[in-house]
Amino acid sequence: MGDCLLIRNFSWWATDKQIKDLLSKYGKLTSLYIFINKVGSGTFGTVYKALDSNTNEIVALKQVKIFNKIEGLPMAFFREVKALQECLGQPNIVQYKGIFNHIDPSTNEESLFIVLEYCEFDLNFLISDPNRLLPLDLFKSLTLQIFNGVKVLHTKFGSKPIVHRDLKPSNILVDSHGIIKIADLGLARQIPPKGRCTKNVVTPGFRAPELLLSHNYNSAIDIWSLACIMFEMAAGVSLFNPSSDSEMDQLQAIFEMCGTPNSENAQELMPLPEIYSSGNSKPSHLYEYLDSHLRDDFKGLIPLLISMLSYNPSERPTIDDLIANDFFSFVETKSTVKQFIQSFNVPEHASNRIHVEKTKNTLLSRFRVSPPNISPPFVQIPLLA
Repeated sequence: MGDCLLIRNFSWWATDKQIKDLLSKYGKLTSLYIFINKVGSGTFGTVYKALDSNTNEIVALKQVKIFNKIEGLPMAFFREVKALQECLGQPNIVQYKGIFNHIDPSTNEESLFIVLEYCEFDLNFLISDPNRLLPLDLFKSLTLQIFNGVKVLHTKFGSKPIVHRDLKPSNILVDSHGIIKIADLGLARQIPPKGRCTKNVVTPGFRAPELLLSHNYNSAIDIWSLACIMFEMAAGVSLFNPSSDSEMDQLQAIFEMCGTPNSENAQELMPLPEIYSSGNSKPSHLYEYLDSHLRDDFKGLIPLLISMLSYNPSERPTIDDLIANDFFSFVETKSTVKQFIQSFNVPEHASNRIHVEKTKNTLLSRFRVSPPNISPPFVQIPLLA
């Protein structure tokens, strides 16, 4: 692994002398990443926007939170890198560009960074305003792309599908051309035959009931999460709104909407813990809720959403079933993500893109010594069994 430098402690208006001193000190770099700003946090690390000065490309750098020579790297790191490597070239999965090791000269602390393609928006940004809802054609286009990304995880690996385990709007990225990129694969993994894995996955509000009830699970938990995402995309509001992150409150929110599970509608969840099986049984209000919140041209989505929210995981449609559903049989895309974003009264996004381009050109023009023309470091992590 070659030496790399991530400039994090210098502002954009660093002096020429500071830049010259850096290049003199680190003259044998294989790549130079210039920090721009923090853009968010993932499953196990913080994500930054940065400039790869060797390629003049904006990239995302995901810093591993725990990099301890005694404890080693978190398992989530290996799972994410393995999944990303397996999905290279897949258009609806965020693309992996490599990893590098960085030692902060001011603290001597060591960090590991995953280099990823950078996307300007996430789905959460596009659907966060209930007064500005996605038009039907754009909804279908984006949703089919999400399906195609999940299909790669669920079907590419034969009898051992990869389950994302944390599908939510903020983990679905969108580039300026409207291309969906499934991201944050730190919890993604192949489920063993008996399905015994940690239940502490998936963000509250997107968790399937079998997770909350500590049952074995499989790729059907991603289908439940997709239903929650699709409803939010179509209606502009969340489907389930638990009052807290506790399992009891999350289940209560599901039961209030979908009715109390019983031996007829939820055989695969039986027996329920006594705390949930005792007391009055609650009827389902799911159809009425969907019908009252979805626009007329989205009403045809109701039967599909209800099937995706079946209490019995085996009764939920597969990702191939979703792609083949009649609701998505005809997609005439008249709207584009760019047009939709331009309708927002959020000029800072456009100005930010212009600022970044100007800053890239200005900063790179100030390098008195060009960075070596060597590709960024790319380290293959051995695939886990």
